[in-house]
Amino acid sequence: MKITHVIGSLATGGAETLVVNLCLSATQRGHDSQIVVLQGTQGTPLILAAEKGLQVSIIGKSRFDPRLLWRLHRYTRAADIVHVHLFPALYWSKYLRSPKVFTEHNTHNRRMGRRQFWLFERWAYKSYKTVVAISEGVAERAKRHLEEIKCSVPVEVILNGVGDSFHPGDARQQDPLLRLLFIGSLNHRKDPKLALQVMGFLPGATLDIVGDGPLLVELQREVKLLGLQDRVRLLGEVNEISQLVREKDILLSTSVFEGFGLVAAEAQASGIPVVGPNVSGLSEVVVHGITGFLFETRNPAEIASHVLAASEPATYSRLSSSAVTNAKRFKMDVCSDAYLALYERLL
Repeated sequence: MKITHVIGSLATGGAETLVVNLCLSATQRGHDSQIVVLQGTQGTPLILAAEKGLQVSIIGKSRFDPRLLWRLHRYTRAADIVHVHLFPALYWSKYLRSPKVFTEHNTHNRRMGRRQFWLFERWAYKSYKTVVAISEGVAERAKRHLEEIKCSVPVEVILNGVGDSFHPGDARQQDPLLRLLFIGSLNHRKDPKLALQVMGFLPGATLDIVGDGPLLVELQREVKLLGLQDRVRLLGEVNEISQLVREKDILLSTSVFEGFGLVAAEAQASGIPVVGPNVSGLSEVVVHGITGFLFETRNPAEIASHVLAASEPATYSRLSSSAVTNAKRFKMDVCSDAYLALYERLL
């Protein structure tokens, strides 16, 4: 089967990571799988794709170059299935002839709920055979959106998959400091400033922040203002995070909303409990009180109390063990098999 994934870029992100893992998995199963990106923004998924020898075609310098339409036709014309991810690839791929699948990765975007976009949205979505949601929360929101724009494309759920590099490491080290980890884009959606505020209530903890984004300079300033220079590190982009995850004790998420929470699934696969918000998507990945704790309000003191509860030795051991078991639901093989079965069904 010839499978072509189309996405805006392979910048660092959950959707981009999924595309690389799906392409790699399909290739290992003997399929002809490739990735077409609208622009060549650098990121960890792009580096991983190169390391694995995947075929990646960068067809433009801008996601909004009109020449992309002709180039997309050229690079996808031999495909049996075209698998599209994110906006604006959703729109650019409208006129591609191969059976098309669109994966919805988020519970929210700027087009949802805005009438001025409904005509364009219906025009784009109706060209797809099916819409795949990465979680039940995303599926519920996608169905509402499609109903609003009067589009009857079916929606089904295929949970994100975790790469094989994420697995439990050695037993937890006895360290006087609790080692926290934050991974995500440094933007308002991920709200890393809240993570810094939480650190004010955790004098016995360190925090490594992995990621880059528009809030970087503000975070650097905030770290100094709060006197956290000795306990907080801003690591920027990290190409291989699996080993770093295994070196930490707890993953801290402060996202405002999540489509799925791939980082949380990766942490659990590594035996690391998660403390994060009780929001759709993440609440399907983290089982409250079993694999971590989900907070209801964005109060730094309350979040810190959940971190301390998770770090208590007996509780930590239980959460860590359950996290590994829970993460088996998100194996990449399971995710890839589900997509391949979908492709075959559509063909």
